[in-house]
This record gives sequence, structure tokens and C-alpha cells, in this order.
Amino acid sequence: MNVARIHSDIPKASCMIKNIMSQLWIIISCWRSCR
Repeated sequence: MNVARIHSDIPKASCMIKNIMSQLWIIISCWRSCR
């Protein structure tokens, strides 16, 4: 059961990382354009 839980958490973690990276990219691009 732990293995299944880990396997189900991997897609969630990658999705969260993608969301954070996209948000960081938006913030960086806004910061550069505002400067």
C-alpha cells in the first residue's frame, strides 16, 4: 500500500512543481518587465 501511495503522489508532486515553476516564470517575467 505504501508503494501505491508513493506512485500516486509522484504525479501530484510533478503537477505541483509544474504549477510553481509556471507561477515563478510569470512573476519573473512581470518583475523584469516592470523594471
